Amino acid sequence: MDINIIDTDIIIIHGNLALCKVDETERLKQFTTIGRLLNELQSIYQHEQLKNPDSQALKDFKKDLDLLEKEYRDEIPKIVADYQKEYQQAFIREKLAKAEDQYKKLVNWTDDVDNPGAKLRQAIQDLREQSYNDAQRALKDELEYAWNRLEDGKCYRDQAVVIKQRIAEQFEYYKKYKEQVTTWFKDLDDLYKKSEVLLDAENYKALYAYRLEFNYLLREARKLKQDEAPGKSKSAEIAKDHEWLKRLLTQYLWHYCMASYETFYWNKIWVNAVDQEKRARSHYKTFVETRRDKFIREAQDITLDREGYDDDSAIDNTIPVAVAQQPEKIGSGRDL
Repeated sequence: MDINIIDTDIIIIHGNLALCKVDETERLKQFTTIGRLLNELQSIYQHEQLKNPDSQALKDFKKDLDLLEKEYRDEIPKIVADYQKEYQQAFIREKLAKAEDQYKKLVNWTDDVDNPGAKLRQAIQDLREQSYNDAQRALKDELEYAWNRLEDGKCYRDQAVVIKQRIAEQFEYYKKYKEQVTTWFKDLDDLYKKSEVLLDAENYKALYAYRLEFNYLLREARKLKQDEAPGKSKSAEIAKDHEWLKRLLTQYLWHYCMASYETFYWNKIWVNAVDQEKRARSHYKTFVETRRDKFIREAQDITLDREGYDDDSAIDNTIPVAVAQQPEKIGSGRDL
């Protein structure tokens, strides 16, 4: 499993998102399109409704299905169309071009031999790498370890619910991807304006630190554009346009559908187990509380002829005789 940490601290998870292997989930993987998967999940819902229409797990599953249908039919097309309007003209031609020009100026301002100088530039880079990037990587490792412990745990209902929530968060992040991109460019503008003031004040150390932060955000913004540079890997050439966003939203919605089914599955198992334990406990409690009176009452109705004990040969006298004789022997011992 691969976890990537992005600016918003949202965890993006790729790979097998199943909590535990469920036979029905494995079968559902053959439905590779959202439409077919949702149709199959609706069929499962209808089948389960015939068996147990009052199940709380089934009611929760129906709410999930209604939400997923709305995301698929209405929300994703609207989000993708809105992103498409901004992508080429605003993001690529205007804002990214402006950011590239701003970065060139930042480089010119901070590449001077003396201001801040090569050694100071290196020291500032080392500070950023060792005290901040390393710390972020350590936190990322800790987060990945915590996730793996959760994912590798036993198949409990609460864990399934948590995993579904995490996938929902990832889906929501990409639904708002246009706002994230807009924030990048706003932050780039803010960083540039603050750095201009530092240039006048000749604060070259702070100016270089701003340059590094600007470059960090600019690298994210550059990923929007198709990279046609020679020697780049195929994955690096993918432009993050509206088609890319549509594919990604669809992918995460598919995982959301699967997680919703798995939550329903484990919830149903859990609810059934709770109900079974409750019924068994109630039956046992009732039996214990009433057995003595029932036994005593029923014992009074026994007759030897009706029970087949009228024939002496049908009775095993060994144990009853021995038991019956014990009090007499003990009593004779006390009398001595």
